[in-house]
Amino acid sequence: LAADLQMDRNIYQRGVDWLVEEERRRISWIMEDRENGRRASHMDAMIACILAPENRGDGQMLDLLYEDRTGLSIYSKAQLGLALHHSDRANEMDMVIRNIEQFLVRDEENQTAWLNLGNNSYWWHWWGNDMETHAAYLKLLVTVNPRADHAPGIVKYLLNNRTHGTWW
Repeated sequence: LAADLQMDRNIYQRGVDWLVEEERRRISWIMEDRENGRRASHMDAMIACILAPENRGDGQMLDLLYEDRTGLSIYSKAQLGLALHHSDRANEMDMVIRNIEQFLVRDEENQTAWLNLGNNSYWWHWWGNDMETHAAYLKLLVTVNPRADHAPGIVKYLLNNRTHGTWW
């Protein structure tokens, strides 16, 4: 409830409780066939990102996500970075940010910065969307390093790339 919205706290709590149970089920599912390549997914990163600020996430899922981060999209890595930040796992968070920033491109002339996603195979999924990915990275960036010199460039990139004029 970081946005300070008026909401029935019981409804919200039931949703968080469901996500806690789903994360437990997901951990069991991943672990039962880990040797055959079962890995943490984009959905797991999203759930971890939601649960971490509530102090309800499972550290084992963060371990799995961190271990499997090379298979995650940049969007999911940004969500993992936020979950690690909220879980006080700074060293791992820093590594995830470095993993993301290897795709950072700066255009000093236009005062923009963007992530070169190269997501030819999953751009139509929520975890591969260009604008969603940049917004997730910006959220991570302003949470952990609000004075980052390339943050204004990411904002300008987002503003310049609205596909519907004044809205996304």
